[in-house]
Amino acid sequence: MRRRTADPAAPPAVRGAALGFLWSTRAEVDEAQAAAAVRGNARPELLGDFLTGLFALAREEVRHSATLLGVVDDVVVPMTRDDFLIAIPSLRLAFSYFPPREKEQIAKQVLTLHDATGADLRSLPKLTVDPDVTMAGMRIDAAAEALAQSYGLRDALDGRDGLVKESP
Repeated sequence: MRRRTADPAAPPAVRGAALGFLWSTRAEVDEAQAAAAVRGNARPELLGDFLTGLFALAREEVRHSATLLGVVDDVVVPMTRDDFLIAIPSLRLAFSYFPPREKEQIAKQVLTLHDATGADLRSLPKLTVDPDVTMAGMRIDAAAEALAQSYGLRDALDGRDGLVKESP
């Protein structure tokens, strides 16, 4: 498992699962090492797959690790819109390992990181729009923004949707 965790040729989900096994069995991996491994797999195209493997085998450890959740937050928050669009499908899959009550506990920890503990947590996971429709809308917005920019119609307010930073 140690070799597989460190093998850059191994698929990210396998590396995450190997780490999750080692962490959940208390075999040479602790919270700080798991957090460092998440940072090492922080690229948008890898992160969700890595977390899917990790969450599959170390769900309980993750749920009780404010450090690891803080690292995931630190990695996701500064993503550009394009990076976020790449990462979000696999991130949604990764977090699907948690049942609703555990997702609520995770949401409380994340809100604490952002000093927003007064938010109504029960309303956060309830989407009124299908996520695929939202993602399609974000792609259309990005294409429209690129077209406007090609005609010199971009200003300081474009690309600031409050979710992710705009692409350079």
